Amino acid sequence: MPVKRRATKRRLSPEAELDAWRSVFESGHDFFGDASALAGIVEPVWLDPADRAEGERVWREAAQQAWRRLGAAFLATYAGEGEPWALQVFGRPE
Repeated sequence: MPVKRRATKRRLSPEAELDAWRSVFESGHDFFGDASALAGIVEPVWLDPADRAEGERVWREAAQQAWRRLGAAFLATYAGEGEPWALQVFGRPE
């Protein structure tokens, strides 16, 4: 079972938190590890195969919670091509 990393207790501005989650919202991957570090989790691709199913569930849950908080701000500034991953998977933010 993977070791759960502790989430940081440091408060970030919404802009800094959005910057950390931006690559996840766009593509579904945390290329630089910013969102993983912020959420205190490990992206499932780095886990042992036996732990990936649980890791995927935890990862998606964290991404969905971040999408609910930050999705509207992300969409207001999104200038990429096509529909972002988070919008496809989680729908419009509340």
